[in-house]
Amino acid sequence: MKKLICILVLVMLISGCATICNKNLSMLTFTSEPEGATVYINDMPSGKTPLEIEVYDKKPITVMFKKNGYENIGRTIGTSLDKKWLIFNFPIYGWIVDLISGKFYTLNEKLIHISLEPIEQGG
Repeated sequence: MKKLICILVLVMLISGCATICNKNLSMLTFTSEPEGATVYINDMPSGKTPLEIEVYDKKPITVMFKKNGYENIGRTIGTSLDKKWLIFNFPIYGWIVDLISGKFYTLNEKLIHISLEPIEQGG
C-alpha cells in the first residue's frame, strides 16, 4: 500500500493537469462551396468536404482544398494557449510539465469553410 501511495504522489508531482486530461486531439469540421473538395491536412489527403475529423492539435496544421476545375486554396491553422489549463492547473510545476509536453495548446479554429473559385478558361 505504501508503494502505491508513493507511485501516486510521484505521478502527481511530475504531471500537469492538461498532460493527464488533454488527449491533444481536436474535432475539426471542413466545408466548402461547392462541396466535394478534397481536404489535405499537412500534405496528406484526409477526405472530401463536408468532413469531420480529429486532428492532433499540439502544433499548427496546414490545410489545402483541391477540386477539379477550381483553384486550390490553402491556409494554416495556428495554435494558442488553451487558457482553461492555465487557470485550473495547480501547482506551478504542472504548468511547466504541460508547457513542455505541449498539452496547453489548442487549434485556433474548429470550423473551416472555404469558397472555391473556378479556374478561368483562356479564350
